[in-house]
Amino acid sequence: MLGLFLVERFAFITIDTNYDLFSKIAHEKRELRGKLIDYELVNKISSKEINRLFQENDEIQGDLSTLPTFDIDLYRIRYPSVFLDEIVILSGLIIVPNKDGPIRHLQYHHGTLLPYPYVNGEGSLDAPSLYSGGYPQTKNAHYETRLFGNYLGSAGFLVSMPDYIGYGVSSGYEHPYSVNDRLAEQSVDMLIATQSFAEKLKLEVTDELYLSGWSEGAAASLATQKLIENGATDTDDSSYEISISANFALAGFYNTELYSKLCLLYTSPSPRDAHESRMPSSA
Repeated sequence: MLGLFLVERFAFITIDTNYDLFSKIAHEKRELRGKLIDYELVNKISSKEINRLFQENDEIQGDLSTLPTFDIDLYRIRYPSVFLDEIVILSGLIIVPNKDGPIRHLQYHHGTLLPYPYVNGEGSLDAPSLYSGGYPQTKNAHYETRLFGNYLGSAGFLVSMPDYIGYGVSSGYEHPYSVNDRLAEQSVDMLIATQSFAEKLKLEVTDELYLSGWSEGAAASLATQKLIENGATDTDDSSYEISISANFALAGFYNTELYSKLCLLYTSPSPRDAHESRMPSSA
C-alpha cells in the first residue's frame, strides 16, 4: 500500500531541469563585476586565541583544539555584483593566514541566516563581514565564521566568505533565499574580488581553488561550480580565470524545486482526493 501511495504521489510531480546559467545583466555587465572597491583590516587573531573564541568546542564530536596553526588577519571587503537588473555593492570577509610561501584559496558559503537581527547576535548579524574577531556575546553568534573561517584560515587557507545580497552592506535588499543561480553570480564575483585583494596584499596564492558551504551555502557552492564550468569566467580578462579543484558541499539544500513540490503535495489533497471532492454526492 505504501508503495502504491508513493507512486501515486510522485506520478504527479514534473521536475523542470532548466538552469538559468546567466542573467542578462550579469552577462552584459561582466567586466564591471567583482572589481575590488576597498578593503579594511578588521582584526588580528593569534592561533592561541582561536580555541578560546569557539566556546562550543566541548559540545562537538572530535577535538579541534590542535587545528589552529597560524595567526590570522580578518579583512572586510566590498565589491560590485549584480542583482535583478542593477549593479549592487556587496560585502564579504577574507581571512588571511600569517604564513610564508604559497596559500591555497577556499571560499566558504554560509548557511541560512534569518533575515532579522537578534539582540546579541545571530540572524542577519551573523553575516561574515560583520564578524569582528571578538568573543561571541551568545554561544551561537557567528558560529560558522568562527568555525569554518577561523579554523580553516589558521590551517593555512586563504578563506573568502561572501555575505550575499540582503546581508552586510546590502541589508536594504531582500535576500533571494536559495535562488542559487543568483547566489552563484555573486559568489563568482567574490572570487574575482578576492583575487584582486590577494594581488593588492602581494599574497602568493596557488591555482588551487576549493569551494564549500553549509545548507543553503552548500547549494550555492555547487551552483557556483556549475556556473564556472558553463563559461561564467570565459573572457580575455585574466582576472576571470577560475577553475575549481574540489567542492565540499555540506548538508546542502540542493533540490529546492523538488522539495517545494513534495511539501505542497503532502500538505494539500492529492489530485485524486481533489477530484473526488468535486464529484456530486450520490442521492
